[in-house]
Amino acid sequence: MKYPRLFTITISAWGMALLPVYAGTDNLTFNGFGSIVATNVLSSDNNASFEEYYLRGGGCPCYITDYYTGGLINEDDGMSLRYESRIGLQLGVRMTDELTFTSQVVARSLTNEFTLEWAYLTYQINDEWSVQAGRKRIPLYYFSTFQDVGIAYTWVRPPQSLYGWEASNYNGLNISYAGNMGDTSIQASVYAGNETIRDAAYNSLYTDDPSIIDDSRWKNIVGFDVELTYEWLNARFIYLTSDNSATDKASGDYEFYQPFSQQRVMGLAINGDFSDWFFHLEKKSEPARKQRRRHCGKSAGGYVGYRLPNRQLDAFCELVAILGKVR
Repeated sequence: MKYPRLFTITISAWGMALLPVYAGTDNLTFNGFGSIVATNVLSSDNNASFEEYYLRGGGCPCYITDYYTGGLINEDDGMSLRYESRIGLQLGVRMTDELTFTSQVVARSLTNEFTLEWAYLTYQINDEWSVQAGRKRIPLYYFSTFQDVGIAYTWVRPPQSLYGWEASNYNGLNISYAGNMGDTSIQASVYAGNETIRDAAYNSLYTDDPSIIDDSRWKNIVGFDVELTYEWLNARFIYLTSDNSATDKASGDYEFYQPFSQQRVMGLAINGDFSDWFFHLEKKSEPARKQRRRHCGKSAGGYVGYRLPNRQLDAFCELVAILGKVR
């Protein structure tokens, strides 16, 4: 099966302003970012619907821009700004020298409403250790925590084989470390929490009736990540486990099914930035679980780029491979 051919134009920006609460201090920071993304599915091999693609293994004249938001653009939509354009606002408040509050809301053209992505307190224990409590992004993969900030990475969008999930945030606790061991810098964190997504947009991609969208729940989320940087080389390893479930509203069951299925995810990212060349490689391994998914097994993605002399433009070749089977 051939994948649909896609044409995308994107414009991304990031801005920041400092607004001191008291004269002579910087107790309040305000940031904004946004992306204007025009997407068009140019052609495909057949006219099967997405439900036929998922249930029968066929193809469709469509493309999934984001599993988390349920972004599914069809060939009939033409050139559209609706599926990936977004704007975000971030607020930071320094309450004391050790205690800060961070909040972020994002509005997507697909939903036409602001959603709360971040809302957490940070207590800085010392120069190396900190504790955070509240609502945060699940730090699954390398770009997960700033996935909405399009200017922060080279891709138009991170590959959905890695970054497409029904849950993107969690409510819980995080302990972080940032320090050095000789010439190697180390960043690491351990986190735990839960997340419930009502009318999960991810599930809307797999329903025959768009008016009935199942809820999803990830509970007992426990994970850690370790990132090492030495000169031009950077590597990051992640591990996550959780107990996952969903409703089956079409059958009249609005309770999460029991027992919850266990999810286990491991991932490795390697980055290099030397002279004018740079690259990013990322791989994940996820055993199959009972809850329906677009794929299980192994997936990988990456890019290789070269900075053109005297220009703020990167030329890059994107390499994306799906190593597991689509289910």
